[in-house]
Amino acid sequence: MIRLISTGVPTATEQSYTYEIVEKLCKQYCVNQGIQPIVNVAFNVSDSQTVGTQVYATVQAVVTVTYQQAGSKCNCGACTNTFVEEFQLSAEGSAISVSGIDGFTEPAYISTNSCGKAQGIRKVGILTATITA
Repeated sequence: MIRLISTGVPTATEQSYTYEIVEKLCKQYCVNQGIQPIVNVAFNVSDSQTVGTQVYATVQAVVTVTYQQAGSKCNCGACTNTFVEEFQLSAEGSAISVSGIDGFTEPAYISTNSCGKAQGIRKVGILTATITA
């Protein structure tokens, strides 16, 4: 799931958002282990249409999470989950491009039955949409 919160005052050429991504992973990992999940997010405009003076863009967030599953030994290798989230942006102009700034990652879906284990991540960062007039 991705959620956008508008931040700052939008201008004619730029809009900024705080993004929050929460994903449930296939396997649990230890919250208090030294090796924590590595989360990479790549944003791109997958489609856009111009209607009159308004541009509508479909933005994809490709989220890659690499982590060590709980109970596995270091030589078992890392687990990787990839998620694709899509959302819509619109603005007055002819094109929209997007770029993300990395923020922080924290555990999500923490188990109440298993001490110190989580099965998800929460990633927060900044997304900037640049509008071409």
